[in-house]
Amino acid sequence: MTCNPIRTILCLLWLVVFFAASLILLPLAALIGHFSQKKKDAFCYPLVKAALKVLWHLAGAKPQISGMENIPKDKAVLYVGNHRSFFDIIILMSILPGRVSVVAKKEMSHIPLLSAWMRNVHCLFLDRDNVRAGAQMVLDGIALMKDGISILIFPEGTRNKGDGMLEFKGGAFKLATKPGLPVVPVVQTGTREMFEDLKPFGVKAAKTTVTVLPAISTSGMPRPEQNQLHIRVRGEMERIFNSLQK
Repeated sequence: MTCNPIRTILCLLWLVVFFAASLILLPLAALIGHFSQKKKDAFCYPLVKAALKVLWHLAGAKPQISGMENIPKDKAVLYVGNHRSFFDIIILMSILPGRVSVVAKKEMSHIPLLSAWMRNVHCLFLDRDNVRAGAQMVLDGIALMKDGISILIFPEGTRNKGDGMLEFKGGAFKLATKPGLPVVPVVQTGTREMFEDLKPFGVKAAKTTVTVLPAISTSGMPRPEQNQLHIRVRGEMERIFNSLQK
């Protein structure tokens, strides 16, 4: 598959413009945060969501979104997504309501400017080789959720290059089960065709889907069910994913 050169150039230009503007916007966000974290969030989240939305529009994503009514409106939730492309994050972070943080691999924390914006929207960086750091990330995430910030995780642990879904890692589900907050599975299709499947580099317009499944309550959930929750969620998501791929 080949890319669309015009869309690729537009996306690159938009990234240059946004990160150049960040040289002013990031110090302004820091200044606002010095006086009020709430106002800083109100400044940063709309900016990041708008920037990501512009990016996927320029790339040519055409998401068909369904099930948004399944998202609880009165509390933070743990969003669980399947992972096939960088655009999974770009699309979901821009369309999910309210304040949403994402769990990302620790290598992302070293990227200039991008990591600064990720920290400004409370993203959590996971060191998969450090058990203690992983436990601390869960505690930090629970604190965020108690403050009303939802968290988006991709429990496959890496982008899936094959069919179906990889096995889910269960540890991150503690972000929901420990504070007793809902889990909201979200299935995406078509995103890989926009970027990862292209050679040698670039983006291409594609029809994608975003399907929000009914929330799963974890309040009062027995421990055996908690331990099997990642298996249950994966099964429900893979069933929807496979039906959309037909």
